[in-house]
Amino acid sequence: MSGFAACKTCHKVLAFDSRKLGTSSLRKHVETCKSRAGPGVASATIDRYFAKGYKPPRGEDKEAITQLAVQFVCRDIRSFETVCGDGFLELAQGLIDTGARAGHVDELATLSVDLKI
Repeated sequence: MSGFAACKTCHKVLAFDSRKLGTSSLRKHVETCKSRAGPGVASATIDRYFAKGYKPPRGEDKEAITQLAVQFVCRDIRSFETVCGDGFLELAQGLIDTGARAGHVDELATLSVDLKI
């Protein structure tokens, strides 16, 4: 296909006519392409994908959660795969979300689920 060129960085398609302008439109685009991380161009960081105020878990927190998972498995006589299943991970995310919204809450009040069969 003639008459078009694509930026190799951001893949934007640019029109050009080799007889009139040559590749000046592509050259101008390359100078201002936001996808290029060069001097004077702010590059995007992974931080922009996290919610404001996001703090990654500390090593001590990860260790404490691992210990709680081990205690859960041992006390309730469950397999270790229980804490890796999709259902458990959804439950854990729900608990994290509740904690984030409400702060510290009484676990019995939060988990008061009637499971009588």
